[in-house]
Amino acid sequence: MSRSSSTAEGSSHAANGPPPPAERAPWLWAGLGLAAMLALLWWGRHSALGDWMPLRWSDLQPQASAELRAWQYVVIHHSAGEVGNAESIDRDHLSRGWDGIGYHFVINNGAPLPPGRVEWTFRWNLQRHGAHVAAGEMNRQGIGICLVGHLDRHPPHPRQYERAVELTALLLKHIPSLAIERVVGHGEVPGASTNCPGAHMDMHEFRLAVSRKLADLRQP
Repeated sequence: MSRSSSTAEGSSHAANGPPPPAERAPWLWAGLGLAAMLALLWWGRHSALGDWMPLRWSDLQPQASAELRAWQYVVIHHSAGEVGNAESIDRDHLSRGWDGIGYHFVINNGAPLPPGRVEWTFRWNLQRHGAHVAAGEMNRQGIGICLVGHLDRHPPHPRQYERAVELTALLLKHIPSLAIERVVGHGEVPGASTNCPGAHMDMHEFRLAVSRKLADLRQP
């Protein structure tokens, strides 16, 4: 049968069954290769853990090629917007001429992703410095955690707050250079003129909650 047109070729395959493996293989491998490349690009920028799953250090460990930095601070932020996630914040920061999202972690509030879903970005995966605090050396020394929402207007979602406590305690447990007194809100950083993470995010209460969770995690 002539194979001079795509219609004829399609008719031949329909009449005689699927193409033999020799014909299918190039297309199959090309498709698999494209899927793998897209997966690598996506997971390289943002990774996520379901809001119902317990946080484990084995899930959060950076890529094998990235040595864990001796981080000194955990800095808590709010996004100052009611809707968002790591992807939308990444687009916004790219539009400002940055090299992508400035935070290491994003904790969702339910709009659009489920409340409490934790996303970690390429900055954490690759142990890159942040772009979330203009003052001092905090971008190089501090892990940036952003809670989606405008916390000047309302408190964080309860599940979102719980996950922020859980994540911060887990970081303190596994990174020896961190300490509870160096868990700070953006506005507590010397030289930072901002109300972030908002009037409804009490950092004193947050540190107490992290301390309690850390004590639980350290129990045998």
